[in-house]
Amino acid sequence: MRSTDPASKRAIGQDNQERIRRSPLEIVREIASHVSDKPKSINRIAQETGMNWKTVDKYLNLIKTAKLIPMEIIETEDTTYVREPELTTLPIDIQAKYERERFYAKIEQEDIILVSLLRNPKGIILPKTTKLVEMLRNELIIEREGMYFLTETGVLRAKATLSKHPELVE
Repeated sequence: MRSTDPASKRAIGQDNQERIRRSPLEIVREIASHVSDKPKSINRIAQETGMNWKTVDKYLNLIKTAKLIPMEIIETEDTTYVREPELTTLPIDIQAKYERERFYAKIEQEDIILVSLLRNPKGIILPKTTKLVEMLRNELIIEREGMYFLTETGVLRAKATLSKHPELVE
């Protein structure tokens, strides 16, 4: 028999241990955070997350079907293992997207300004903001007659930004 306390969103499981109710998004995130490049069984992930084996199995199938995160599911006779796939087995564009999202910082206003200036070597007229003042102070850009241009350091930073975020080319 299961009793629930809606105020605390907790339930008592059959093993009389208190379990936290999670939203589907929280469940997917929690499971994804426990998938690594080393194979793990569904039971192991269930133990690590404090979730029921059936819940982990159900959401792994959902993740796999919806292709929410790259993962490889290895089924043997008696156990199912899950791991992150070798990036080299994924298409190049998915590899790049995955690496950007996982390892690189998000695109900042400074990155957008630097790339815009790189694409417009004749300079750009921009309103003077605190970000531009900071970029001037850091010697990433220079100002001449109301126009902004990249310094050598700014060019290097802009090119590095483009290599990490090729979608800024558009």
